[in-house]
Amino acid sequence: MTHCGIEVDEAGVMLRPGRRSEIVRRRAAEMALPEVKRYTGADCGSDVELMDALMQCINGADGYEIVTSLESFGWCGGSALVEIFNANFIGMAERELVEQWVRCLGVKLEVPIGASVLIKGGRGQGKVVKHFPEAAKYGVRTAEQGPLEYCVLLPEEIEVL
Repeated sequence: MTHCGIEVDEAGVMLRPGRRSEIVRRRAAEMALPEVKRYTGADCGSDVELMDALMQCINGADGYEIVTSLESFGWCGGSALVEIFNANFIGMAERELVEQWVRCLGVKLEVPIGASVLIKGGRGQGKVVKHFPEAAKYGVRTAEQGPLEYCVLLPEEIEVL
């Protein structure tokens, strides 16, 4: 269920923002808008039109792919526009909004470092070796990984053994 672009559960609590969330795409477009307007100049259309095109095309792909998808909106892009979109606005927006989500909802990591966990989806077992409290994620090392390696997983991707 969504409310004003914010995805909520059945109790009305905001869900973790993700790369495909409307709210993340909107924030990414807001972040890109000033640079895009500097590039395109004064006659580039209204902010509403620009935001609509940016929200539809900024998706975490590289700058070239984003500029190519903007061509369906009549844009002509060069290497400078590709460079603007190589900034990974979607990743920056997701990080910002997840950090806000963690703070606002008081999300805490409950699985302690050192705990053995099952990685859901048939991906094996591992041990929690790191906490990422600002993003509410765990660093989990599997038997196949070296002593300094781990994969970063969401709480819903693991289960304590």
